Amino acid sequence: MKNFIKNIWTKHKLLLALLIVLITCIVTFYRMVMYTYITVKFKEARPFHHHAPVFYKGHKVGKIVKVRHSKDYQHTLVRLVLYPHDLNLPENITAKLKIIKRGRFEKDYVDLILPENPVPLRLKNNSIITGTTTIDAHSYFSSLDMEKLEEIEKNAANTMSNLEYSTAGLNDLIAMLNSIVEENRKNIDISAKNLATATMNTTQVTARIEKTITGEKLEALLNNIDATSTNVKNITQSFTGVSENLGGTTDAICQSMPMLECALANATAITSNLNEITTGIKCTLRKPFGGLRVLFGKSINK
Repeated sequence: MKNFIKNIWTKHKLLLALLIVLITCIVTFYRMVMYTYITVKFKEARPFHHHAPVFYKGHKVGKIVKVRHSKDYQHTLVRLVLYPHDLNLPENITAKLKIIKRGRFEKDYVDLILPENPVPLRLKNNSIITGTTTIDAHSYFSSLDMEKLEEIEKNAANTMSNLEYSTAGLNDLIAMLNSIVEENRKNIDISAKNLATATMNTTQVTARIEKTITGEKLEALLNNIDATSTNVKNITQSFTGVSENLGGTTDAICQSMPMLECALANATAITSNLNEITTGIKCTLRKPFGGLRVLFGKSINK
């Protein structure tokens, strides 16, 4: 009887073990098929929780499953599992390791950030994306050494001193501006009144012009301007014709110049001959019986 019960218990344990193995295989297969596993590559990473959740636009979409170093120990590789099987993300998406405070406790989480220019390629199993990390002020200052803290304190003190000096200078400038305004308040008021008066006069003049210049007068003025433009155009054309005629006359005069020069030369020669004849006659007449000589054809001597 005892052996029978023992055999049944042994069989039940075997069946239970087989059932557990089967369920594990089914769950593992489901995760492999339905989940997406990606790797985030961090150049600089601070200490964080190795099972921190993963968020995308405020919704939890996965968690960290494994953290390890790269082969050259230059990067930290963080393995993520993303639960939604229809999570359609671009391959150039990035991850940022952040800290959230809840009361007195701080919790790490990974935030997936969509890029400004998503690529057409989609995120898939075993994709590698880049990651960055943030650090809070408490962690930052706690990681600094004493010399660095003293330098920061000195810089802060110098900054406060410069700020106080700048504030004092700004107060002096404001006081000076107030005094200038007070001293010139009367002039400012007069200028404002004059400006208001000038604006009113301009408005009145504009209104009078609008009343004076009606549509018919404006049209007549435009017609006169068009007529004047036409007359100016005709006068310009007339001047152009006169200029062309003058150009032709000038060419004709230039062509006639050689002939005129030749005629002038002949006239000069004739005048010279007449002068010689007149001089000869005068000389002959002065001589005895000069008149008879001239009448009988005696040659004329100078």
